[in-house]
Amino acid sequence: YTSGYVLKLAQMMRYVMEDCETELTPLSKEIEYIENFIDFQKLRFDNDKNITFTYKVENHSYKSVPPMLLQPLVENCFKHTPLELDKNSYIHILLEIKDRGMRFVAENSQPLIKNKPESTKVGIGIENVKKRLELYYENKYELEITDNPASFKVDSVSYPLLTRPTNYHV
Repeated sequence: YTSGYVLKLAQMMRYVMEDCETELTPLSKEIEYIENFIDFQKLRFDNDKNITFTYKVENHSYKSVPPMLLQPLVENCFKHTPLELDKNSYIHILLEIKDRGMRFVAENSQPLIKNKPESTKVGIGIENVKKRLELYYENKYELEITDNPASFKVDSVSYPLLTRPTNYHV
C-alpha cells in the first residue's frame, strides 16, 4: 500500500522535474500525473468520495499537450470543494481527445454558504491556464467558465491537438 504511493510520488516528481522542462509532453504522462494527483487527494478521506476522472482518448500515442496545462484546473476542484464537510460534494473531471482536438471539463460542487459574496475575481490558476491556452493555441480554443451557487465548471476545447516531434522519445 505505502510502497505504491511512494512509487506514484516518484513518478509525479519525475514528471515535474523532467517532463515539464519540455515545450510539449506526451498526453499519456499528463493523464498519469492527474491520476496520481487524484489518488493522493483521496488519501485524505476515510471513505470514497464522489470523485471521477474519465478520459476518452482515441489513438493518443502521438498526441502531446503543454505540460501542466490541465493541473491547475484539477487542483482548483480539490481546493474549492468541501469534500470533507458535505457528503453530497463532488468532483467530476473529463478529458476527451478526438482527431479534431482536446476537450477538458473540470466541475466541482461549491459549498452552500449563506451570504456568500459574489466572486468577480478569477484565481491565478485559471488566469495562467488562459495565458497558456493563448500561447499554444492562439485563437483556436474555447474556454467557458460557469460559476453558480451549487457548482463551478471549466470547459475547455483546444484545436488542433498538438503532436510531438518524431524525434521525441517517451
